[in-house]
Amino acid sequence: WAEPLSDAIKRVVSSNVAFLIGEEKVFAYPADFRPNKGSVQVALDIIDITETGTGVARLSVRWHLKELYDNTVLARHAKTYEMPATTGDYNSYANALSTLLGQLSRDIANSLDGLNLSS
Repeated sequence: WAEPLSDAIKRVVSSNVAFLIGEEKVFAYPADFRPNKGSVQVALDIIDITETGTGVARLSVRWHLKELYDNTVLARHAKTYEMPATTGDYNSYANALSTLLGQLSRDIANSLDGLNLSS
């Protein structure tokens, strides 16, 4: 977590989702190609990312799935993830955050599964 947090989150979640659904299906946005029918953008908005001071790491997010070809929103999601983290211990907080980003990545991959996309 030495890089800027926004860059780290984008890199980690993109990498996790790529691992879950297939490397060939995931590209950083904006991409250097024109999307074809069936291309989906995942827009992620971090609402809260904190260690609460009571031994809980919290990640609150919203994300939506948008078909890029015709700019149609396919689904919207919001969720708060929490897990224990030792108060004042950066390593514990970083490990908890990594776990929470893994949970988020699985939820994003699951939200992509079964979408009825144009082909």
